[in-house]
Amino acid sequence: MGREVVGRRKDGTTFPMELSVGEAKQGGSSIFVGMIHDLSDRKRTEAQLIQAQKMEAVGQLSGGIAHDFNNLLTVIVGNAEYLAEQLLSRADLKRLADDICSAGERGAELTQRLLAFSRKQLLRPVETECDKLLDSMHKLLRRTLREDIEIATHTDPTLRHAFADPAPASMAGSLQGLHARKGPSCACC
Repeated sequence: MGREVVGRRKDGTTFPMELSVGEAKQGGSSIFVGMIHDLSDRKRTEAQLIQAQKMEAVGQLSGGIAHDFNNLLTVIVGNAEYLAEQLLSRADLKRLADDICSAGERGAELTQRLLAFSRKQLLRPVETECDKLLDSMHKLLRRTLREDIEIATHTDPTLRHAFADPAPASMAGSLQGLHARKGPSCACC
């Protein structure tokens, strides 16, 4: 039976090891035999397993949250659509209701991505209109960020379409915008 201890190599680095010491008698004297087993690979594998288990738990949690959030978005979008129909005579308010619908639908797309992540599904890249994607992110960020924050987008006029999954692309852009509100110390600025 061995003990797990920390060993030190000649170069001074340490490593996890199992040390087993046995005693034997030879000619009336005790002889001790020691065996060292390097546990570095086992520890690395255990750490990878723990990380995989954590990611599995995050996937399950995000799937549950996404499912509940999707139910909430269904109510929000349904009510916003009804509100938009009732506001046909008020173009300014109807536009706000339409924006709520669009944001809710984008939120539903994002929850679908979370559900896909929790089920380990692959992304579904399609030809995406970059201008429309940026415009929808701009509207969402404008309502999310403080009024004193300016949002500027600069696009390449030759780039009209990209081959991407719109939901994660939109989520990434929105998160960049939300992180940018912290100021120039952000690595993404």
